Amino acid sequence: MPDFDEAEVREASSKVLSRGMTAASIIVNNRCNLTCEHCYIHESERQTGKPSEFFRQINPRNFSRETALAIAKDLKGLVYLVTMPAMEPFLSRESTDTALAVARESSERSSLSIITNATLAPIWLDERRVKELTATVEFLSVSIEGGKDLHDKIRGNGNFDRAIKGIEHITNLGYPGERITLQSCIQPSLQNPFQQAYDILEIADALKIGKASFTAYIKPQLTTQPSIEDVKRHEKTFKEVFRALKKAESRGIKEKLISIYGTYESPAAVIALNNSIRKLKSRHPKSKVEFNAFETSYYLRHPEFKALDVRLEVAPLSVEVPCYPRVSASTPVHITRCFGYQVDETPIADWIPGLFPFMDKNLRLRGKELAESTPIPNENEQIRVNADTTNPKVYFEQFLQQSVRYMLQKNAFLNTIYKRLNS
Repeated sequence: MPDFDEAEVREASSKVLSRGMTAASIIVNNRCNLTCEHCYIHESERQTGKPSEFFRQINPRNFSRETALAIAKDLKGLVYLVTMPAMEPFLSRESTDTALAVARESSERSSLSIITNATLAPIWLDERRVKELTATVEFLSVSIEGGKDLHDKIRGNGNFDRAIKGIEHITNLGYPGERITLQSCIQPSLQNPFQQAYDILEIADALKIGKASFTAYIKPQLTTQPSIEDVKRHEKTFKEVFRALKKAESRGIKEKLISIYGTYESPAAVIALNNSIRKLKSRHPKSKVEFNAFETSYYLRHPEFKALDVRLEVAPLSVEVPCYPRVSASTPVHITRCFGYQVDETPIADWIPGLFPFMDKNLRLRGKELAESTPIPNENEQIRVNADTTNPKVYFEQFLQQSVRYMLQKNAFLNTIYKRLNS
């Protein structure tokens, strides 16, 4: 007998899949100038001593600006949000110009979001490029882990000052501070979450930054089968973050959008956030859980803040939250889960024009039927697309089928954890 509730898993997956595609991530570069303590890319190397297969130089024959632009064109009109996450998009002149070219191609119909550590911004983002960034990229997230000592402990000595200089460089050249988010990983095992959150709000206020995001996270090896203790640690962490935000609010910091974010890197954090949402709703029955504008997550606006807009936000691998394809530069073709970190991958070396319109159309037409009829894979099964890419019709159909299987696998995985921890 399965450990999950099959009806719940299929219902949740059906709601997700029948929406079609809502967002996509295009990884324009999978290298970085930093080696942060919590980065999942380095986890296998830390555990085995061998470099991660993902973290390697992209072969130019497999990835080019032309390919990235063709993918962006294939996505046009299908998704609300295009994100450039993972490694450092502003690592080099080539990577920077590719990111900006993708932004130009995508921004006509989609909102654009780029994640950066900002340390190299003064080198590669000159006045012309910042002007282009301002015109095409609606959201810019900069990774700041807290005050100088904590940030440098996690991201390397000197990188706090480099990141702050990078933010100042970008805003001095015209990128609006209200469109920047300071993004921080809340790691209970590393630091005082109260001080971390408060420092972030002070930094944002000093730099006239409009948003802050706190992503709840436990290192990957702890998350595949989280314990009740993991969940409790996260719940305690959230309380400390709320306390820090209350202090910031009481000292006059206001009008900022604050996200407390739980994502699939840490199922324990997702469970803890959902527990916090339920408790708040019980105290404030009129509060509503809503989808964000891009339908990529759901959130509850914290009803006990007045000057700050604080949202508890839950991303994929949870009930009624869309799963989205992540376009990356890895091979062979696969959709897989490693440790507790889950990532959808469509390797651009094997991408075929027309894949995304096919996926969107068929998910909308057949998503519910596929979610109800497809066998649910074992949680340890590695899901792969084995069809020959020279036959697009067969390849597209298998990619659709395997994507649905992966969605079911993810929801069954979290449903199992919910059942076990709540039993």
